[in-house]
Amino acid sequence: MQCKICNNQENNEHIIAKEMMFGLREGFSYMSCSHCGCLQLVQVPENISKYYPADEYFSFQGKTKENGTVKRFIKRTFISLYFLNIVPEWASYIKAFPFFKTLKELDINNSASILDVGCGSGRLIKQMYLCGYKHVSGIDPFIKEDIDFHGLKILKKDVRDITPKDKYDVIMLHHSFEHMEAQHETLSAIYDILSPNGYLIIGIPLCDGFAFRKYKENWFQIDAPRHFFIHSVKSMSLLAQAKGFDIENIIYDSTERQFTQSEKYSLDKESRQDNPISVKRLKSLKKQAQILNILNDGD
Repeated sequence: MQCKICNNQENNEHIIAKEMMFGLREGFSYMSCSHCGCLQLVQVPENISKYYPADEYFSFQGKTKENGTVKRFIKRTFISLYFLNIVPEWASYIKAFPFFKTLKELDINNSASILDVGCGSGRLIKQMYLCGYKHVSGIDPFIKEDIDFHGLKILKKDVRDITPKDKYDVIMLHHSFEHMEAQHETLSAIYDILSPNGYLIIGIPLCDGFAFRKYKENWFQIDAPRHFFIHSVKSMSLLAQAKGFDIENIIYDSTERQFTQSEKYSLDKESRQDNPISVKRLKSLKKQAQILNILNDGD
């Protein structure tokens, strides 16, 4: 099989990963490219919607609590103080929504036009909207219908359907890019609607980290068959550069779930099943995840 990222056909390896989020245990073939390292689903199921049950899949779940005027004012003030270094990073709200740290590092204030691609029900952008980001919007072709959250628009739409005349200061994909089959076309479409000095922020799992080397087909981030492409740093860099992007920074933010969830799968337990773990061991795994991030070896 030819790699869909770099076109390499030589010495590629295959593994079989099972669907374990919902415990279906169906096997799916993935190819690991020997050149760029990208791990990719060999054949996308025709009935892919089967693996995204609307009443169970987390991206489509959860309603954002509708705050009153006073609470919204408090949130906006809180984020403003955080940008001024008055509120610390370990504050509970910042820990719950760490993306505000990224916005601060990039100096993206609430006047920026921001598009969240593949946002599901819009949990993150709803919080951003409540915190004063009034020019934020989202799209997701798999939501049931358009969403209007007090003026915040989340449209049932693919990014390739947006006209190039619409330009955004920031476009972000929070763990949605790995679910997209048209990798090249998607990045090209994003490039066309991003302002000249804009930022593209992509959050994805990385297959060239310690967790995949350790757990292989039981690594929970394969998430078969929902993840079509699990990139390495090299494959993501090749793809981005081919579409005109310059990679400015890579942030490793993996957690202990790379161990706890993968160990469940190794024991043939689905994601929702309990796998008792001691407080001491959990603390150790959290520390190990932090070290891997420092070493640029997290997932």
